Amino acid sequence: MAAHVLAFPWPLQGHINPMLALCRLLVAADGSLTVTVVVTEEWHALLASAPTLPDRVRFATIPNDVIPPERSRGVDH
Repeated sequence: MAAHVLAFPWPLQGHINPMLALCRLLVAADGSLTVTVVVTEEWHALLASAPTLPDRVRFATIPNDVIPPERSRGVDH
């Protein structure tokens, strides 16, 4: 039976990038593992230009209004 991991990083660059690195390591270590990384729609668009991920690392999105957008959080510290 193949294992499936759901990764849900907090939507900030300092959380998403390390989570993606961990997901790459996990699928490299286990050939039957699939990882789904849940990000906001905003981050999914930003990650379109990210380095290529293994086929077994996939994205799922949640609406932007669930968590305030990165741009507005960056303006109002």
